[in-house]
Amino acid sequence: MGSLQAELPYGRRIVPTRIDEIAEQNPGKVFASIPKSFDLEEGYVDVTYGAFSRAINRTAAFLEDRFGKGISFETLAYLGPFDIRYFILACAVCKVGYKLLLPSTRNSLEGQLNIFKFTDCKALLTSEGYNVSTELVSETGLSPIYVPSLANLLAEGNVAHYPFAKSYDEVKDDPFLVLHTSGSTGLPKPIVLKHAWTSAMDAFNLLDPVDGYEPMWWKLKNRKALVALLPFHSAGIIVGLLAPLFYDLVMVWSPSNRPLSAGLIDEVLDASGADMIYSAPSILEDMVQSPASLQRLERLVSVAYGGGRSFTTKGISPRAKDILAPLDRQVGDLLSKKTVVINTTGSTELGPLPFYDKAPEHWEYFHVHPDHEGIEFRLIGDGAYEQVFVRHPSTDKFHSAWRTFPGLQEYSMNDLYIPHPTKPNLWLYAGRADDVIVLSNGEKLNPSNMEVTLRKHPSVIGALVVGQAKFVPAAIVELIDEVARSLKTPEEKARFLEDEVWPYAIKANQSAPAHAQLSLDMIILSEEKKPFPRAGKGTMQRGATAKLYAEEIDEIYKRNEEGGSATDLPMIHVNQSLVTLEAEIGTLVESVAKLGDLKSDQDFFATGMDSLHVMTMVRLLKISLVGVPQSIINTRLVYSNPTLRKLATALKGVESSNESTDDTKTTSREQQMQEILNNFIAKLPQRMEMKERNNSLVTEEKLVVLLTGSTGSLGLYLLHTLLQLHKVSKVYCVNRSAGAEVRQAKANAEKDLSSKWDHRVEFLHTELSDPRLGLDEAVYLRLRDEVSVIIHNQWPVDFNLSLSSFTPHIAGVANLISLSSRSRLPRSPPILFTSSIGTLGNWNSTNPHNPRVPEIALKDPRVPLHQGYSESKWVAENLLSAARQKAGVSSAILRIGQIAGPVEIGLKGVWNKREWFPSLIASSKYLGVLPGELPGQEEVQWIPVDKIAEIVGELVLTDCVAGDCEEAWTKYYHLCNPHKGRWGDLVDIVKKQLAKSPKEVKILRFEEWVKMLEKSAEEKDVDLDRNPGLKLLEFYRGMRDGGAGVKMHTEETVARSEEMRRLKGVDSEWMRLWLEQWNF
Repeated sequence: MGSLQAELPYGRRIVPTRIDEIAEQNPGKVFASIPKSFDLEEGYVDVTYGAFSRAINRTAAFLEDRFGKGISFETLAYLGPFDIRYFILACAVCKVGYKLLLPSTRNSLEGQLNIFKFTDCKALLTSEGYNVSTELVSETGLSPIYVPSLANLLAEGNVAHYPFAKSYDEVKDDPFLVLHTSGSTGLPKPIVLKHAWTSAMDAFNLLDPVDGYEPMWWKLKNRKALVALLPFHSAGIIVGLLAPLFYDLVMVWSPSNRPLSAGLIDEVLDASGADMIYSAPSILEDMVQSPASLQRLERLVSVAYGGGRSFTTKGISPRAKDILAPLDRQVGDLLSKKTVVINTTGSTELGPLPFYDKAPEHWEYFHVHPDHEGIEFRLIGDGAYEQVFVRHPSTDKFHSAWRTFPGLQEYSMNDLYIPHPTKPNLWLYAGRADDVIVLSNGEKLNPSNMEVTLRKHPSVIGALVVGQAKFVPAAIVELIDEVARSLKTPEEKARFLEDEVWPYAIKANQSAPAHAQLSLDMIILSEEKKPFPRAGKGTMQRGATAKLYAEEIDEIYKRNEEGGSATDLPMIHVNQSLVTLEAEIGTLVESVAKLGDLKSDQDFFATGMDSLHVMTMVRLLKISLVGVPQSIINTRLVYSNPTLRKLATALKGVESSNESTDDTKTTSREQQMQEILNNFIAKLPQRMEMKERNNSLVTEEKLVVLLTGSTGSLGLYLLHTLLQLHKVSKVYCVNRSAGAEVRQAKANAEKDLSSKWDHRVEFLHTELSDPRLGLDEAVYLRLRDEVSVIIHNQWPVDFNLSLSSFTPHIAGVANLISLSSRSRLPRSPPILFTSSIGTLGNWNSTNPHNPRVPEIALKDPRVPLHQGYSESKWVAENLLSAARQKAGVSSAILRIGQIAGPVEIGLKGVWNKREWFPSLIASSKYLGVLPGELPGQEEVQWIPVDKIAEIVGELVLTDCVAGDCEEAWTKYYHLCNPHKGRWGDLVDIVKKQLAKSPKEVKILRFEEWVKMLEKSAEEKDVDLDRNPGLKLLEFYRGMRDGGAGVKMHTEETVARSEEMRRLKGVDSEWMRLWLEQWNF
């Protein structure tokens, strides 16, 4: 490029000395631009290289004073807010002789511990105010060490220079940073990045243009770029730290207290003067939906994103999904006509890759230098090529494969590309060579581990797991020649599958997620005349093998849908004795779900059966059962009869008939509900005499709350609200699963809720169905003596389960009643139970002359909806009502209507996108049609989740302070919005928001909307992410066919709650906020 380039040591400059060099020669040069405060209206302030260098020197002195100089690059870790201190620490730690580990803040506790262990981490650095997991501190034994604040580090003043005098040759193989794999296929593993890794990007300055096109990374030169990437991620380090040093880019930081979103990007662009953006594709896709955001992008010099694979390791984590996904083609085409679109790629192991610019219309392609012989594209079939790096002088200095993997001669990133049909050297990213399988229910499965386990059988040389867009996976197993030739008949092959292959499949299932289990009838053997296609290295070519066996794969799934089987399952005759029928069904259940030795009356779902097990069980029952019409055998049969005794009895009842199983039950659902209720009432404890209580254990002013289900969507806000009440002195958070405190802190912080626990909060791992709640006796007695209020908010939301499957949770209510009745306080702790309006679902049909449900006890078992969830809540309500008289325990039944997204508190929270209304909006956007009415929901009485929590908090104060200790009470509250909105008034704002998408949105009647949703299910490639309403199709059909919605009195609730009185109806402001929270 000229004499200047030849004189500069491109590719041999290292980060610490490069910073010092610029700071000395041009201290006023700008390194980065950061917000003055969390309020972007206050603007931005530039961080010069002089200030950056000064901060590094200050930090280095701090570290040496705290730890001394490093001896052998010992590891220090940093977890903190996303600000420039990540880069300050990276350089300072290096200067002092250590290496810095930057773990993802989103790792699980187990993942963090694995990384800390493998790196032999010596210290945990963090920032004041940053919430480090107490479990991480406890498990590692590393007490947090707080680094100085950013303001102190950047402050003016004389700071002694902290030297780093080593040359490139001295440090090129020394560690600079430690990142890690994503851990999607196991626990995350550390990746040590050496100084040569940083210098490889500098070497791009040595490249020459090709056909008039410059290296793609040169487009970052002299730009002021908003970098919407994470500073512990390799892409964030490359663009935020290396690009400034080697290409004079100025990085613009966003506020560390807000998550990245299209709305925040708009604000930062307005406040900072950035002329470029580098972000994940999803951010750009959201921005083009808004005309104002699109105008901002159009004004930029360029828009960059991590294209295709982007920067990652071989494992793909859920958090990395946005970064990995390619930019939507329509969005890219639009942007390429308005500004320069830059797509870049790389990996943590290799760093950025030396690809070139190209014509604007080819924005999504990667342009490879024709003379770069070390980057090869190897044909693997179907027109796809695998990218492989091979040692070669023409490219070795432009990536870090051989620094990261010094023993390798070639390295594949497992990426597939397709060549441009007419333009040479242009390659389009086409996915992973080991692509994750996406099942039809949207769940993901990485087949590699399953295939490895199947191949461990000595006679198996190949295994292919498939299932893209199918509900369950299937497998094809390839045998060694001599064994394959010995299996001549279908019977012999079936026996080999069951006796030899199936035990290995069971082992494979043990490490696979519940939604991705292999069943025996979904495994076949390959054909001897059709060996698996293999690459030169002997590895199976997945795509080519799947194509070769396309007919066989189709046949597996066709047989699955029709109920056929490749195996010789034993016939189960329904006309035998009930005991024998139970035993044979039990054997089948055990083969499916591995639930152990099931007793006749033991609930399937209480012992671990899930929806996939049910699907498999129904399929095998269709194959095995003799004497029952197949139309009777469906998932509803299993959900409604979830024990061996009930299932066998139901099947005997329909023996050789076409009657519905619902008509064969020996007892009605109402009788069953009443029987379960009566059984629990009979076991309630007797009221404790006042003389057995201890008046010295209570203080009138303070409340100790036991909160169940604190990690749920409502529980997060309940805990936050309780901690704002000065009368609440302590909260015991009891949850079913271990590690709740870590999850709670993370979830609360993500939603901008209270996440710093002090002495007021204690987390307990409990099992409510156990009489002592699964706690040690001492802990149980402490709760007995201290707790003055119980908020029971823990209940599984599964509308498939029958009432009997909720029995353990009803037992939990009984055990909380027992805890309350045993209290030594002057009054038993009242129980606030979060019930559901599902308990009122059939009010209109059972009370035709009373249009509104009063706030009273509902003793009629016909009133709840016909689903186990609502029936169980009805039982729980009436059990609490009975506890007033028998056990002297007070309670408040909170019948909660539709919970909407937050509107004032915890605004980073989002109304769960999987629920019916957000899914309806997403599918409406996808379909281009929006229903003009919502049957049963025309009066919109939704309450935001933060408001629900505040109302519950008020009820705690008004109903649960110590008062009259003699009389117990039961109160009923209806938490639905007393100020009704109307869907008809909200349709326009939703349509207007959705109209920002490329597809025009029309208004249709609800029944027509449902028809279009049904039709979309027939599409060849069903996209459940963009069209999630398909998962709730039955629910929407029920809305279409149902009657008017239930209306509820709220007078008592309004009288007791100021927050209820202040509520406004759902309006365009709230709707617009929820749409923004969903990024619609």
